Amino acid sequence: MKNLTIIGFLFFLSGITACVKSSPQDPTQAVTGMITVVDENDRVVPGFSGITISVENSNPSVTMPVTGNGEFEFPALPQSGSFVLIFSKDGYGTVKQYYSRSIIDSIKNGSIASQNIVLLPKSSVMVNSFTGHISNGKFYYTCNVSTSNSSLVNGVTLIFKKNNPQISLTDFYGNTGASHFITIPVTNGVNSDSICINRTVECNCDFINSGDNLSIKAYGNTISKFGNCYFNMHSKNLFFPGINENTNSGTLSFIIP
Repeated sequence: MKNLTIIGFLFFLSGITACVKSSPQDPTQAVTGMITVVDENDRVVPGFSGITISVENSNPSVTMPVTGNGEFEFPALPQSGSFVLIFSKDGYGTVKQYYSRSIIDSIKNGSIASQNIVLLPKSSVMVNSFTGHISNGKFYYTCNVSTSNSSLVNGVTLIFKKNNPQISLTDFYGNTGASHFITIPVTNGVNSDSICINRTVECNCDFINSGDNLSIKAYGNTISKFGNCYFNMHSKNLFFPGINENTNSGTLSFIIP
């Protein structure tokens, strides 16, 4: 895929987690996680002021403090309990992650990677228009965007669904047999390029087949070396916390030749 930045599943399968498993913890120790804050220049920010970690729908509200090095402690759970933690900071995308007793125990004994929650800035990229056509196994697109941060490397995430015209950010399962996503770098103004969508000598793509009805929609998004999505361990959905949900991109539809 020429001139293309693919933001893959750096956070996939472990809810924005580190890729290396932690060593087994002492059973008497509390289970902890870490926060990483990334600024608009994709640099890690050392300060953790303004971060809120809370248990969703708790009454009275249950919150967790963040230490000076970004560490937080999971709340205690009854054996059959579960909860959703909400990680938020003004100007940043919100991460909501589900935890059960079995997940917490797996983090504690090292069978699931230690939780490193990455907070990314909300994207200012606005998709003003999005057009394209399919030819010779490629999707040729033209995307006009505007952003308040024109000096940065900004992105547009294209979400593909086949045989389903409804594209929703709350009902997306990532790179599966029925859906796909890719994030491309863009600059202010008109951006044109092509993406391979089926198997060729140059591209080993198995997502699209002849006769499929392919739907595509474009959203402004963050580009980061940390990735730009996370997998919710309960709903099995893929979420893009920094994505700009406002878009003028209509849903394009094609029948694959």
